[in-house]
Amino acid sequence: MASLKISSFISSVAVSSAVLFIIVLLQNCKVVHSFNVATHESGLRFFLSSVARPNEINKIPSLPEDEPPTFFGYNILFHRARFGGGVNLITGSPKRMNPANPRSQHLGPERYNSSKTQGSMNACVIPRSVFVREDSHRMCQELHPENTEPGDGVGLSFAINRQGHTVTCPYPRPKDCDTSRYNPGFCFLGSRGGKRWSGIQQNVNFDCPVNGLDIVFVLDGSQSIGGENFEKVKEWVLQVIERFNIDTGANRVGVIQYSHFYEGWGLDDQPFIKTEIALGEVRKFEQLRQHLTEVSLQNYTTYTAHALNKTVMDFEDSGRLFDPSTKQVLILLTDGISTDKEYLPYSAKYVRSFGIQTYAVGVADAVQSELRTIATGNVMSNERVYQVGDFSDLADIVERLQGDIIENALEGFHSRSDSNKLSMAQSGFSSTYGKRMVIYQFLTYICDWICVKMFDHQIISRYVLC
Repeated sequence: MASLKISSFISSVAVSSAVLFIIVLLQNCKVVHSFNVATHESGLRFFLSSVARPNEINKIPSLPEDEPPTFFGYNILFHRARFGGGVNLITGSPKRMNPANPRSQHLGPERYNSSKTQGSMNACVIPRSVFVREDSHRMCQELHPENTEPGDGVGLSFAINRQGHTVTCPYPRPKDCDTSRYNPGFCFLGSRGGKRWSGIQQNVNFDCPVNGLDIVFVLDGSQSIGGENFEKVKEWVLQVIERFNIDTGANRVGVIQYSHFYEGWGLDDQPFIKTEIALGEVRKFEQLRQHLTEVSLQNYTTYTAHALNKTVMDFEDSGRLFDPSTKQVLILLTDGISTDKEYLPYSAKYVRSFGIQTYAVGVADAVQSELRTIATGNVMSNERVYQVGDFSDLADIVERLQGDIIENALEGFHSRSDSNKLSMAQSGFSSTYGKRMVIYQFLTYICDWICVKMFDHQIISRYVLC
């Protein structure tokens, strides 16, 4: 008897839960009459790109053979007007060549270029009947912002909220700046479900960011280098600096040569840890070339740790060490063992504590563990470490070194200031208004089975909108 009462209680709870679920569902969901984008032996039905044209044989709209695809239907969402009105299927055509000419992908004498597409969005009215078999084919209305440019790819990502506020975020518009490739992301803003556009979001800067770069070369001037090889080192310095365009004034360069250290003398008084070119002293590349020709090899020992300490002083004297819009880079080149190697970990850490990014270039017999200590402090990592077998091979690392500096110092390096850490970010690539509308597909299988049996269609999609 007790078990019967328990079973009855459980059954009543289950029924009550099911009824409650249905009530909640009806309160929060609006059923959009199901539709299908169906394939049939006679072609595609219901929603068609504006590029589609009637076939000469059976009059069924289709994409002409000579027309490149627009990627119509790449991305979809539903939009129902807040106050009355029907429900639209909003879809993207990110490969639309020119939305002002929706009937063709070709622009007069110009041919289609997939990397230069402006893109577009489309609004397609959803039929109100579930099982409507229409012989007519619905064309979709073009929705595209003004002021789009080739390469934007509008329709790749977009969102519309219940009030009709619309946002679509195209591809970033890349620019080649002096020291980097800038990718300013942005979004177009609109209303009425994309039928009216107000322009590009505010506070978008399409100009190259003003980021200064201070580079100091710290060159080993010990006897083991040799005069002939030192000339190769100076030529290598010029090759690196030429890639960073110091003529604009945003980027500056300095050169320190080091060898011996005299105990009891201050760093400013050391004759063999010498600032050959003060940071920012030379503002033109040809002047830098002339100054370097006058620098001769010191021919002494290798006090690398003390040279690193001297470098911090030069950065401080430059006046931009604590400027958040300027990044500091130190490039040290050596070919052997440091005379003061016991101080090297402390000096290298001291340099990095100022947010100065260090690169270590070793030639011939340079000690790898010392190079790693200078670059990052991690003796197990080769990050920002370069090694070549001979001075003649220095030219082989110029391009890699430039790329490393741009990637780390200008785009992703975490210094003492975070004010510029997102200046190179590709913001605006994706868009959303949050989870106000959820698509439920729990009726899909039943509806699909009925539609297939009744109309012999292959169902692609069907939704209930909540």
